[in-house]
Amino acid sequence: MKKHYFKRSLAILLSLVLALGSFAMPALAAEEEGVVIKLHYNRPDGIYTDWSVWFWNFGQEGTDIPFAEEDGEMVATFPVASGVTQVGFIVKLPNWAQKDVN
Repeated sequence: MKKHYFKRSLAILLSLVLALGSFAMPALAAEEEGVVIKLHYNRPDGIYTDWSVWFWNFGQEGTDIPFAEEDGEMVATFPVASGVTQVGFIVKLPNWAQKDVN
């Protein structure tokens, strides 16, 4: 009888923890202010000259963001305004001479 009571109490406690944990809102705070995407890029040949990222918010014009070295990695940084729900990107060479996608 005590074992059954313990299991039921533990199940209720875990359910409460899971339910209350889902009400955390750090993502909403970030969404209200917008977010910053940092795309880390790794080329097997190690040649990053002229490569950049074309970023766009869906439904809006795009922009070309060059890579910059951060802590030994090549990173393109793109600020996303609040309210934007979808972002696209293509890693490319100038004038679209080559894209790093199939």
